[in-house]
Amino acid sequence: MKKVVMLSACLTLAGCGTDQPSEAEIVKAFTPYTAKKACASSVLFNEFPVRKSLVDNNQQILDIFVDAGLLEKSGSSYTLTALGRETYDSSKKGFCYTDSFRISSFKIEKELNDLPPKLTKAWYVSVDIAPDQVSDWVKNDELLKAASRMSDTAPDENKSFTVRVGKIVGENELKVIDTHFTFHPGLTYNVGW
Repeated sequence: MKKVVMLSACLTLAGCGTDQPSEAEIVKAFTPYTAKKACASSVLFNEFPVRKSLVDNNQQILDIFVDAGLLEKSGSSYTLTALGRETYDSSKKGFCYTDSFRISSFKIEKELNDLPPKLTKAWYVSVDIAPDQVSDWVKNDELLKAASRMSDTAPDENKSFTVRVGKIVGENELKVIDTHFTFHPGLTYNVGW
């Protein structure tokens, strides 16, 4: 009788004997999603000065970037300022306001028991993802209002997700296995043609 009571207490205290992922494992599993820049991007920013054919129908958006200190206007030509050159990333076609993200908090919500044959362990994890540092220029209200509806209009705030993570048979590494999870931070700007 004592053994049954002790085993029951042990299982209750230890979470039924499961070995939950550590903070380091969770951070590593999310690294492909968090080790990325977030930028204010548009085809307007493919080259500088901005192509003349794009300027006429996009002056309102371009002027917002002038007010943010990233572009300067001379006549009908828009070129990069010193701040613009510092933050511009040609591979992103935009001005980057953070270089990376981090897991600011997490909680293991639930262990999954009915696993497909390819998984040895799996859990639902709630994570908050936050930018490491956010440039002040991106907090410009007009810049945020002009972004497309699909954009992240609160670039300096935590984003909360509940995501499935797990370990695949033959591998000992925790991975994000939730096919519905995406994290694509950034601002995009539509172009008038």
